[in-house]
Amino acid sequence: MIKIIFDNSENKELFEGAAIPICRAFYPGEEVVSLADDERVLDDSAIRSEGDNITLYLKFEVGMVRVFTGERESAVSVELDGTRSMTGAVRDSLKKLLYTTLESGLDKGGLPWGCLTGVRPVHFLSKLIKKEGSEQAALKVLCEEYHVSDKKARLALSVYHKQQSILNGMRKGYSLYIGIPFCPSICMYCSFASYSMSAYGGMVDKYLEALRREMEETAGILRGESPVSVYIGGGTPTALEPKRLEFLFESLTKYFDMSKVEEFTCEAGRPDTMDDERLAVLKRYGVDRISVNPQTMNEPTLRIIGRHHTPRQVEEAFHRARNAGFDNINMDIIMGLPEEGMYELERTMTALSLLEPDALTVHSLAIKKGSLLKEKILEHDMSVLSLNVTEQMQDMVAKYVAGMGMEPYYLYRQKRITDNIENIGYAKSGKYSIYNVVTMEETQSILALGAGAVSKRVYDDPDRKRTIERCDNVKEIAAYIDRIDEMAKRKRELFS
Repeated sequence: MIKIIFDNSENKELFEGAAIPICRAFYPGEEVVSLADDERVLDDSAIRSEGDNITLYLKFEVGMVRVFTGERESAVSVELDGTRSMTGAVRDSLKKLLYTTLESGLDKGGLPWGCLTGVRPVHFLSKLIKKEGSEQAALKVLCEEYHVSDKKARLALSVYHKQQSILNGMRKGYSLYIGIPFCPSICMYCSFASYSMSAYGGMVDKYLEALRREMEETAGILRGESPVSVYIGGGTPTALEPKRLEFLFESLTKYFDMSKVEEFTCEAGRPDTMDDERLAVLKRYGVDRISVNPQTMNEPTLRIIGRHHTPRQVEEAFHRARNAGFDNINMDIIMGLPEEGMYELERTMTALSLLEPDALTVHSLAIKKGSLLKEKILEHDMSVLSLNVTEQMQDMVAKYVAGMGMEPYYLYRQKRITDNIENIGYAKSGKYSIYNVVTMEETQSILALGAGAVSKRVYDDPDRKRTIERCDNVKEIAAYIDRIDEMAKRKRELFS
């Protein structure tokens, strides 16, 4: 157990969000708890590490943060640079201090992304470049102050260059997201707002009627603008039967101007939902990018994670989509799945390279709260330490994607991601996902419809203290149906 003790409740509330991820990154699989010492019952010098447990005592003073662990003390001054609030500056300094304390004092070794705990390293780098005035100065800060490895810093810079070229070629507008929260089954690692068709299939029609009403009520709120990209995700949208898919697309084209859409994506993640009739519906309504997501091409692993299809079905679905005329097909895989190592991962990469997809999204397993995988770990059926992604795995995947003619174009990280690394989207030239880039860089407003969908309004005014505002839909299907007028009202208020 890793115990973080804050000197009072106020500081615990303000800064535990910065402290806990750093400790989790250094100690994967360990329980991390935070406490407040309001009564000052603990003496700074009396904090001790007991057995395998580590205790960190955090004390905040004017212009200073101190960390005590055992008989050691580390401290850092808090310097305000005029661009962040006092709380933001302290949080930033605290992360750096905890990182150096755990790395040097406890002999843990460095982490590839250093003390960066946010989900968008490239977005962070782009802000550093603007602040520092040059790419080289920004890289220096990233490596020296935030302890990011040179390899990861160079990766972030490469993705930054690609994203800038994509964003510069886009017209002004917004992105539209449509959420279909139904799946044939729920995968072990999944924590999305997703519901199995076997249990919730009887609610599909009511859900689609509610979604149609949300479209009707929100289609005109971004006056004078039309969608640049449309993304239908989930869940598994193609879990819907062809007639229901037809209803969904007919509703979409009725209420939204699709004539200027530059990219129309529909996730078709499960190969067991990709028949000729469904693919024909997608093609007829102008979908030009689909995602076929095997996650692994090893059948034993597919059974473990709860996917009821085979690698052969993945190959058949891919060829079926090609024959239907889809020339931009993305595939997803996950590194670090249960009982998978280098051998299994290479089998997956070999199989995918023979298919020659246009894009490949490589995820590192994230142990998410609410997932079946998290429940299994809590039940002690599985050790989180057995779910690892090595540098050799990453290098091997990078070698394969380079051989497939792809380059990295977007990158993000997740809380509780395995081995503190990242998820990377690779694509061939011209096959990049606009929606993925604007989501990571937050350069464009997103109107998001459906259960669990989160809308974002991005303000162009640089003088605003808060440049992005959000509103989210309820996740539970019945609540979404019952409260559909409220969901639409939230968006009208957000974009008014």
